[in-house]
Amino acid sequence: MKFILRHATAIAGCFFLHFTLLCAQPSPNVILILTDDQGWGDLHCHGNDSIFTPNLDRLASESVEFDRFYVSPVCAPTRASLLTGRYALRSGVSWIARRQEVMRSEALTMAEVFRDAGYRTAMFGKWHNGAQYPNDPKGQGFDEFLGFYGGHLNNYFNPMLLYNGREVRPQGFITDILTDSAIQYIARAGEQPFFCYLAYNAPHSPFQCPDVYFDKYKRRGLSDKNAAVYGMIENADDNIGRLLHALDSLGIRDRTYVVFLSDNGPNGERYNGGMRGKKASVYEGGIRASCIIHRRNYLSPRHMPHPAAHIDLLPTLTGLCEISLPKSLVCDGLNLSRVMQGAPDFTENRAIFSQFSEEKVRPFPGALRLGRYTLVLDERGKAQLFDLADDPVQEKDLSDSLTEKTRDLKNRYLQWYGDVTRSGTAPPPVPVGWKESPRVILEASDAILNGALRYSSGRGWTDDWLEGWSGARDTAAWVLEVHETGVFSIGLLYNCDGYFADRELMLSSDDGNILPFRIAEPFMSEEITTQDRVPRSESAEKVWKNTLIGQISLQKGMHTLRLYLPDQAAGTFQVKGLVISKL
Repeated sequence: MKFILRHATAIAGCFFLHFTLLCAQPSPNVILILTDDQGWGDLHCHGNDSIFTPNLDRLASESVEFDRFYVSPVCAPTRASLLTGRYALRSGVSWIARRQEVMRSEALTMAEVFRDAGYRTAMFGKWHNGAQYPNDPKGQGFDEFLGFYGGHLNNYFNPMLLYNGREVRPQGFITDILTDSAIQYIARAGEQPFFCYLAYNAPHSPFQCPDVYFDKYKRRGLSDKNAAVYGMIENADDNIGRLLHALDSLGIRDRTYVVFLSDNGPNGERYNGGMRGKKASVYEGGIRASCIIHRRNYLSPRHMPHPAAHIDLLPTLTGLCEISLPKSLVCDGLNLSRVMQGAPDFTENRAIFSQFSEEKVRPFPGALRLGRYTLVLDERGKAQLFDLADDPVQEKDLSDSLTEKTRDLKNRYLQWYGDVTRSGTAPPPVPVGWKESPRVILEASDAILNGALRYSSGRGWTDDWLEGWSGARDTAAWVLEVHETGVFSIGLLYNCDGYFADRELMLSSDDGNILPFRIAEPFMSEEITTQDRVPRSESAEKVWKNTLIGQISLQKGMHTLRLYLPDQAAGTFQVKGLVISKL
């Protein structure tokens, strides 16, 4: 009996020691890598012999890869869905600009969940979910940020970036800069686990990349655009290789989840596995993306055949890291962590929804994927039904022969759309007056225009300016929500020629304040597009002069500021925005 007790005690002691060691293991790190406009077919391992992506190919072979992974048709909605585990329309994100890209500040993000679990959090790259606090990275859970807030950068060489709200201009190519910063952040993380969101803007336009990559693909006979796109992707692949090597050198590869995905379909006509559609389409080619999840010596390589989506990553990554989600957070996505490790797959018959809007939010175009079938609704709501198992390229419309199924799926889609838009879809006002961010730029692209005014790109995209000023009916208006009553100084970011210098302009608020002012000094800068490989659709980079308009008192609540001319005018006047600072 004593022998048995001694051995039982020893076994219990060993179990306790094993349990203690398990509990003492540090929490795993997470690196989330997102590329911009890289299609599913923009990897060599997906059958594209025109591109070289050796690091991602190797990573895919050593990882869990989702064969049918779905994102949104364009970038800002994907980013909101990825960070919240909920369809983007629930958090107010429906488009890429005009404040329709802004994620509501009350939306709980992946960064906030990891931060509250004791992780350090950092983001490097493209945010595209709100440029002002509390909608910016700082307000949404990131302790450290280097990158840019909008949908694209003007230039990828020696770019103007923001580091924790302060403008900096590091030297080099943007993807190299972001990777360098991420590696430096990881190297100084110490023992505290980290969540690092690395959001490359490659291969989004403007199409710029280093000569060594561009020349390589031009020699292979590609067009200038595709040579630049593939060059940017191969450069990103090289940088991901550097990042993985850094994890090896630091000895933390085995306790770091590395996730790679892209945000929508390809930004042009090129190889995409024969799929129908591209970026901004709800057909497969516009929304099926790569998704790879890797942790060496922990996740066994496997292919996941059933559909998954961007909304799954928050519950899945927190599940892998054994982090409990707040009960108040109801995700649309599923926790796939156990399925990834070999548990029975419960996702075969789940529904995944897609929707695309431009400036006017509406239910169509849209799509619903359920089992082997996918319903596609065009911009008028006309339905097509495809059997993806027999028709992966979506050529054979079955809606006339399977009318009941088509009707049922369309009704289900419309119910979903009504649910996710229940909180409204109106663009939010610009938040000002927060002590965490006393200085705010009211961007030209956020202004409501009247008269002959127009955006420089014609669309109101990131980095546009306002032009076409000619008379009193030309008005730019910004809708604000003032967080705390106070006095604010107002500045104007402008270019103008001598015809406009010393001309009277007006800034007014809806509570009766009027600030007449004059521009004392003409200032015109050149457009900077020297690194473009093909002509751009975006506005170019320019230098803007800041002149003080005056001071204005604003009460807490909603306000509208209007910039206008009191009379007719000639000459060139360009407005990049207003700078409003709480005194």
